[in-house]
Amino acid sequence: MYRLLISALLGVLLNLFPTHLFAQKNAATDSIYVALQKIQVDSIRIKKTNEYAYNLLVTKKPLRNEIANLAIKNALQYNNQHLLGLSYLTIGYAYILIGEYSNAYPYYMQALAVYQKINEPKNLWRAHLDLTWIQIQLKAYDNANQLIQTAIAITKKENLIPEQAISYNYVGILNDSQGKYELAIESYKLALSLNEKKGLEGNQISTLMNLGISQRRAKKFKDALVSFEKSKIIVDKGNSAYYKQSIYQNLAELTFEMKEYDKAEAYILQALANSSGNNERVLKRGLFSNLYSIYKIKGEYQKALAYSDSLFRIDQSLYEKEKVAEILNLQAKYDTKLKDEKIANQYVLNLQQQQQLLLNKKLLQLTLQQKENSELLFTKRKNELENQKKLQTAAMQKDRLQAKLDKQTSEQQIFTQKQEIATKNRMQIFFALLAVMAIGIAIFIFYNQRKTRNLNALITLQKKDLEQVNAVKDRIFSIIGHDMRAPVNTLTSFNYLLEDHDLSSDKIRVYAEKISQTLNHTSVMMENLLNWSRSQLQGYQPQLKMQHLKPIADQVINTLAVQAAKKGIYITNTIDTDMQVFADGDMTELIMRNLVANAIKFTPNKGTINLSALQDNKHINFKISDSGIGMPTEILAQLNSDETTYHQTSRPGTNKETGTGLGLMLCKTFANLMGGKLKVASETGKGTEVEVSLLSVAA
Repeated sequence: MYRLLISALLGVLLNLFPTHLFAQKNAATDSIYVALQKIQVDSIRIKKTNEYAYNLLVTKKPLRNEIANLAIKNALQYNNQHLLGLSYLTIGYAYILIGEYSNAYPYYMQALAVYQKINEPKNLWRAHLDLTWIQIQLKAYDNANQLIQTAIAITKKENLIPEQAISYNYVGILNDSQGKYELAIESYKLALSLNEKKGLEGNQISTLMNLGISQRRAKKFKDALVSFEKSKIIVDKGNSAYYKQSIYQNLAELTFEMKEYDKAEAYILQALANSSGNNERVLKRGLFSNLYSIYKIKGEYQKALAYSDSLFRIDQSLYEKEKVAEILNLQAKYDTKLKDEKIANQYVLNLQQQQQLLLNKKLLQLTLQQKENSELLFTKRKNELENQKKLQTAAMQKDRLQAKLDKQTSEQQIFTQKQEIATKNRMQIFFALLAVMAIGIAIFIFYNQRKTRNLNALITLQKKDLEQVNAVKDRIFSIIGHDMRAPVNTLTSFNYLLEDHDLSSDKIRVYAEKISQTLNHTSVMMENLLNWSRSQLQGYQPQLKMQHLKPIADQVINTLAVQAAKKGIYITNTIDTDMQVFADGDMTELIMRNLVANAIKFTPNKGTINLSALQDNKHINFKISDSGIGMPTEILAQLNSDETTYHQTSRPGTNKETGTGLGLMLCKTFANLMGGKLKVASETGKGTEVEVSLLSVAA
């Protein structure tokens, strides 16, 4: 059987290569080349000859090397550096496409030498770029790195943005070839950013796919999937069959590596749907191989066998194609040496012997493949039988266990029923009485403990409140006993001086100013005492409504303008005109007046005070900042605590002004009544900032 199959295959090969192919042939007898040389215009003749040589090379036709050399020779004779450089690039690129990098290298070096002499930066860049690719394929990575860096320098100097993006794409390929996947990813991302400025869509797609491949190799599967999906969106818009096939292939390899076999299967089938023609046979072989592995893993052996047969047919087709190309190549190589028909026949005989040996080897491989398929079928049948046996065994074990379980359950139910009947009547009354007693005791203990805790908490709270109220009361009595007596004594003394002494107008003016200060102090003290007393009344509620904050601040500044002017203090109001608070207008004015008065009191002459406000979610925070002397840390801690009733000793101002010690306590109390807060920040010698937070909308 094998001998008949070998004879048939040899017959096919001999029919594919008739003997007239081995007749001698050279450029002088090539009709197309001869016709091209008759073109009179030199530039057109050179370009057409380059194109013809390029086509011969990429299709691996006979005379391709000879025609390529003649194309370069024609360009040298014309003495045009531009056309000469293009000739070198064209022939070199053809050798790259067929994978003959060693043949391509000298042509590109010649092109590089040409473009270094003339001003054609794009072609100079292209020569460096293609040389980079050659060095990568030859694994000369250091040389490749030097070439691509020179290419990037050219693009930056000439501001060639698309070419610069392509260059960074090649940097990524270089790093990926060396296993430096993180550096490759960075290079691809830089290329993408340049493409977004001014790049070609095709380059954007290839860069995204290269990025995805490097991310897959770096095991960053999620990032790779994102990159492939982005390239797929662009491909779907352009409807490019080539790119569709490539993106589906990459998605298939990624999901196969992620062990998502259903998705991998779907992507492979889509890739196959977008591939066509004999040129896709190598691609199809890889896709069929992946499908074979997927179905084998999933246990779908029938489908696995089908794709195994497809692999066999593709391998056979590729083998025949390779042999055809090999025979044509050998014929072109030796056609100048075959002198007569006898030598040609001997050559064919030797070649047939070689083909027979190779066919024997290939048939052996095919036999092994068939054996593997047979083993696969056997494994499938064996697995099916084992599964049936396991299912039967499991069913029998399940039945036995179920019967045993039913018996044990029945016995347990009988035993339980007997126990329940024996103990039910005796224990029922006992547990009922015990439960009632336990519940009664627990309720009694619970209510007593809760009552005790509530009483203790109430007593503690009332004690604290009484202590605070008592301290304030003592302070108020002290203020009334001292500060209320002082202005009365002052008025009495002044009256005595007016009755019994002859005073000059200057002295009367001085005494009047002192009396005015005393009365102002007394008036402020009385107003604060009255407001504090009102805030302590049970059930007292502020009248809250929307208030414009800036007019209140302006009113306070006007009221205290005289005091500020005496010390040369400059007050600024930067509160926005539209700023509103949900507050009691009188309380807000009192808080602001006390805070500004305190700022004037503790700010030296020629100082500054600033009023400002900011919106913070549902609150308005208005601040009063001064450049005064600040306040001690113990007073600052007391003001920033949660207490609203406390004892505070008044400090003299920078000009020995006196106070009652009630102002800040009253501000804090009123702020809390309106649902706000008061916070103080100060540093000794550097000033104080008081921030009052009030609602900006109704709660």
